Amino acid sequence: MEILLIRHARPGWVADGRGVLDPALTPEGEAQAQHLGEAVHAWRRKPKTLWVSPAARARQTAAPVARALGLEPVEHGWLEEIRLPPDWDGAAALDIRDHFATARSRTEAQWWAGIPGGESFHDFEARVTENMAAALGALGIRRRQGAEAEAPLYDLPEPDQVLAIVAHGGTNAVLTSYLLGLPMVPWAWERFVTEHASVTRLRAAPLLGGHIFGLREHSDANHVPGHLRSR
Repeated sequence: MEILLIRHARPGWVADGRGVLDPALTPEGEAQAQHLGEAVHAWRRKPKTLWVSPAARARQTAAPVARALGLEPVEHGWLEEIRLPPDWDGAAALDIRDHFATARSRTEAQWWAGIPGGESFHDFEARVTENMAAALGALGIRRRQGAEAEAPLYDLPEPDQVLAIVAHGGTNAVLTSYLLGLPMVPWAWERFVTEHASVTRLRAAPLLGGHIFGLREHSDANHVPGHLRSR
């Protein structure tokens, strides 16, 4: 089985000097998404299922992928990025930028607590991993309890299945950590840094009577021309 974690293309976080919490893609982002859609034709193993975050930037990125695959995207609200304070929508962009700049000096406990007024990383991690487990379970893919291997073991009813997920840098980083069985850190997107419209590929391999997921490609954005690549 393969799970493809696709990060959305470049969004426009600022409009007229104000922050936008659910931004659409910029013209550069739209071009990145089109190149991603064109690259799908060259994929050796094509997904049969496409899950998408309901955020505008994810849905717009998924559109050319869905057309190329002939699939209907399935939206899952739990795939949204960690939720920022609602009052940041329309707030001065310079103030938001300054907050992110100073937030890097937070303590570990503060990182886990998240940005005041927004979603805590504790809640974000639980939202993503618990719902991922349930969604995979609905496909018959189950993580074994009490397995002796350090990496989690999975039972896969259809080992040749391919699943594509179009989401966000933070969401995909949490999913990568979860599927590989890595200890979670509240700065997961700094551990697994990804470019816009990039693809991270995890593939299952048989082991100990089950399957483990291995990281085969990370943040592959070679389908995006150099002058359009961004992070």
